[in-house]
Amino acid sequence: VTIRLCGRPGGPGTPPVWSAPAILDDSEDNFEPGSVDEFVLEGMPNLGPITHIDIGIDRRIAGDGGLGHEDLAAWYLQFVEVVALATGEVSAFPVDARVTPEAPRF
Repeated sequence: VTIRLCGRPGGPGTPPVWSAPAILDDSEDNFEPGSVDEFVLEGMPNLGPITHIDIGIDRRIAGDGGLGHEDLAAWYLQFVEVVALATGEVSAFPVDARVTPEAPRF
């Protein structure tokens, strides 16, 4: 599973800037049904307020079968919350959809 974040570091009216994809995998029990997973994304550029996210299963990175997770073919994603650790600013993105390799990304 990968995520990219988008923001406007120059403020409103400036072009959006996307981060590079970050792989979300820091333990063997990520994305278990009914769980809440938290990830710290190291080395992210200053994107300003986060305005959009791009999250999905990227087979080019994860490979078939995922990062040791056989059940990554599809999973339900309720929401994504991004917290800028430097500022404490919170951006919330309700998703409420199944994520699959074939589905449009959010």
